[in-house]
Amino acid sequence: MNTNKESDITNDTIDSIDQFITNNIIVITDAKTENLNIEYPLIKGFSVNQKTLYKNVALGLDTLYKLYPDSEWYGYMEYDCLVTSNHILSTLDKAKESDVWLLGCDGRVDFEPLPLIEEIIGEKILHRYKMLGCCLFFHHDFLQKLNEINFFTKLLEKTSIVEEIVGFKGYDFSEHVYPSLVRHYKKQLGVLSYWFENSWHGNYRRYPMRFRPYLTEDDDFPEACILHPIKEFNHPIRKKRRAERCLKNQKY
Repeated sequence: MNTNKESDITNDTIDSIDQFITNNIIVITDAKTENLNIEYPLIKGFSVNQKTLYKNVALGLDTLYKLYPDSEWYGYMEYDCLVTSNHILSTLDKAKESDVWLLGCDGRVDFEPLPLIEEIIGEKILHRYKMLGCCLFFHHDFLQKLNEINFFTKLLEKTSIVEEIVGFKGYDFSEHVYPSLVRHYKKQLGVLSYWFENSWHGNYRRYPMRFRPYLTEDDDFPEACILHPIKEFNHPIRKKRRAERCLKNQKY
């Protein structure tokens, strides 16, 4: 999980991941973030802004794969996600049967050029894609492939003295890189839901995730599994779901 925010909201999201998905969690923080009280392994990443967030994403994925090389799936989440059920586990089981290497939201065709990535892999990327970067699930075989070509090390080395990717005009470089690489290697992308023209589409009642606007209580569907974005610790959705987790824990 990636965070640059306060301990309370970070721990709330971590607790939701722990309860419903896994306790194999590492937390990547911005190098400038201080005084985080986190019970899980904490890695000080790079000092980043939105244009250079991809560095900490790469560091986190590389670290996670090397720590847990036998896992079938690896999840990446931002601090403002919230997990509210374990339904994603059955979704991942179905995804692997369809040759899916990357699962997320808001998948679409993209036109952002990726010359740096083509230089790293030594091949031309003919078709480019984009997915929302707040919550992504990477299949083992995808991260294994990236590890075999030393992708993360090369990416961080080539960008070690630059603040931003030259010529990149998008919001988060990672949102463009990993979906495009999956399709380049002729594997499948799994799209859970998407927000388009101010309305939900796809399996949004399970996975109400979007970039903007922030979620309201109207988006807190009873069957929701992962929600985004919820940026306040005392947001009504967080308070309600936190109480549900506490009640569930008391029962056992």
